Amino acid sequence: MARKLVLLVVWFLILLCYGMANFDVKLSKAIFDGGFLIFPVKRAKVQQLLDEINSQFDDEDVNLFLPSEPVLQDVIGCDEHVINVGFGTIEAVSFNGVLSNEQKARQSTFIGGLATNIPYLTSKNGDMEKITLQVNVFTSEGGHQIEPNVILPPPIVAGKYVKVIKGNTTDIRFKTGDLQLHVIGERAKSCQSYGKHGVADAQEYENEYQISRYGPDFSICDQYPDLQVDLCNVYRDPKNSSVLKEAGNNVCIYWVPTDDIQSCEATFHVVSMSDAMKELLLLDEDEEVLEAAFQTGTFDSRIVFPCIE
Repeated sequence: MARKLVLLVVWFLILLCYGMANFDVKLSKAIFDGGFLIFPVKRAKVQQLLDEINSQFDDEDVNLFLPSEPVLQDVIGCDEHVINVGFGTIEAVSFNGVLSNEQKARQSTFIGGLATNIPYLTSKNGDMEKITLQVNVFTSEGGHQIEPNVILPPPIVAGKYVKVIKGNTTDIRFKTGDLQLHVIGERAKSCQSYGKHGVADAQEYENEYQISRYGPDFSICDQYPDLQVDLCNVYRDPKNSSVLKEAGNNVCIYWVPTDDIQSCEATFHVVSMSDAMKELLLLDEDEEVLEAAFQTGTFDSRIVFPCIE
């Protein structure tokens, strides 16, 4: 169970979905430095959100479901599910756009980011859990963010994000409007490096997909015709453009870990959380962090569209 939860941070990175894809195109590498927090939530609240989101998908055949059997029954109740709060930075290994250096620094890096995801979902009622839904993304800057050479589908909300590391302790504070979260965590003394054997073992998670509730926004590609970032190049390719437009929000990007990935289990506790943040995270009470981990390393990324069929 611990290994499965540690790899949830991959889902924070991967914008994936489930099913046989018509197009699978390689993008650039990216470096991630961050982690995730797992909270228990009521299945009924997750189902209510899924009903709302399913009605927003462009394709009425694209639907997300809770698994028929509750997950992680050894650590949560049968009426519970989990939500994942991911945090950290994502930086493109290469960025070949026409933006100024200042714009590249701002737009090629996921600066001070925090995202909320619901893992262990299915695309067909009763199937095995293979999908994570990305619900919200917050960064220290709003607007378009190109990370790493791809455009984040969800609307990005600006927020103040502060991460302070002192020795083995990490202090994370986030605030935007009424949303406030303050957590403190400690990294485990021993960490797991995947190496070549570990990466091969982790490849089973390559097909554990994440999809955003929103479709990709290609307007920046039209705004900057000479912008040579990977996703814009895929979008401009005549054989892809019509399929991409037709796919709508049924477009995904998945990341494959390389052999420099390192994961460290961690212990986090909540110092404070606003009522608005509790509502966003579907929490009833002052729930403590169920599981947490840090992860650093390089990922290969690919775009897949359409995904759920």
